[in-house]
Order: sequence, then structure tokens, then C-alpha cells
Amino acid sequence: MSLKYYLGAYLFAAGSLHAVVEKKVDEKAAVPVTFSTVSHNRISIQGGSVEKVFGDSSVFSVTLDNITGNAFINLLRDLGDKPHTLTLVTNSGAVQDLLISSSDGPSEHLLLKEEESSEDEGLVNMINFHAVSVELLNKILEGKIPLGYGHRERREEDSLQLPKPLQASTVKVFEGPFETIVVYKIQNEGKQPIVITSDSIKAPHHHWVFLNTHELSSKEQAICIIAASKDK
Repeated sequence: MSLKYYLGAYLFAAGSLHAVVEKKVDEKAAVPVTFSTVSHNRISIQGGSVEKVFGDSSVFSVTLDNITGNAFINLLRDLGDKPHTLTLVTNSGAVQDLLISSSDGPSEHLLLKEEESSEDEGLVNMINFHAVSVELLNKILEGKIPLGYGHRERREEDSLQLPKPLQASTVKVFEGPFETIVVYKIQNEGKQPIVITSDSIKAPHHHWVFLNTHELSSKEQAICIIAASKDK
């Protein structure tokens, strides 16, 4: 690794000593943070990495470091009294909105912590979403009927209603003894990229929701698979 990279990493680390703010990832609420207008600002994920950042390109200059997993943010102008939203996606698929204010103070380091799960909680999460086996998912994605299920015709009740500009169409339906698995194609009909999560789609009667992507560009499609209780 080059001396230039080590020097850059050292300067970034030194800058982070000025101000470190620790926050928990909360997909339901925006995290308020103040960034410097006179120096770079850093966002890191404890035990993870920042995969993508979305924001107004006339306000934010974003650099993602694939080696450290950090995002470096420069404010291109003072934000005045009107905070701006910056949205990031972590390597685990969590989506966090940040409400950015500005100051001419020192560089800011925002350290985001994702919820730590116990072994039991990890097992529950596997049942709710990851519980569907790799083999089951692969069969569905290959267009095959998973073991223990049968194919049935699509019905009106299988439709998935999403907020505009997202539009979902039903592709296939598999019926099992205790649940129904529906395969959808979700398309972004708008002109701007959209970030979607399994939690934003999941309803109370859904056992689990699978998405093959968390970002949709204009006219781009995603595969969504939902397992729903038959006793809803």
C-alpha cells in the first residue's frame, strides 16, 4: 500500500479526533448531525461499512472508501437555517436518513452503530426472513416450484400495493400448507433513484420479505418475494 494512502488515512483519522458523534441506526427516524463546512466529515459503521450515499449533489460531495468502508462528506456551501437530508445504506441493508446542519467548526466523525443481536435474536431473524433456506430461495429465483409447495393461478388478493412511483406486478404464486409465497416485480416508475427495504414492504401477516436489491434507478426493476400467512 502506498505511502500516500497511509498519509491520507492518518490525516483522516487525525481529523476525526476533533469531534466524534455516536448514534444508533434507526430506520424510522432521521439522525440530526452537524457537519463542518471547512473540512471533510466522516461517516463510519461500527463493524460494517457504508455502501451507498444519496443526497443533493449541489450540496454534498461524497467519497466512498471501499478499503475502510467509510464515507467522506464535504459540504459545498453553508446550509444556513435549513438542514438537508442525506441518506445512506449500510452493507447489511439498513437505510439511515441524516438531517444535516452546517457550521464552520472542526471536522465531524459520525459513528453509526447497528443493533447487536443475541444468538436467540439472530435465530428469530433467520426465521422471519433469513429462515427461508438458500435452496428454497434459489429454486424460486430459478423459476422452479419449491419443495412442499404447489403452483396456483394469480388472484386479486395477491396484488401488492406500494406508494408511487413504485409499481408491483405479480409474477408467480406458490401455495404451501401454512403459507403462500408470491413473487413480484417492483419497478421504479419515477425519474429519481429510490431506496427500498424489506421492512418498508413487510405487513403484519408476512412471515418474511426478500428483495434482491435495495436501490432502484428510474425504470429499474427488483425481484420481491413475500411469504404470507394463510390465516391472515
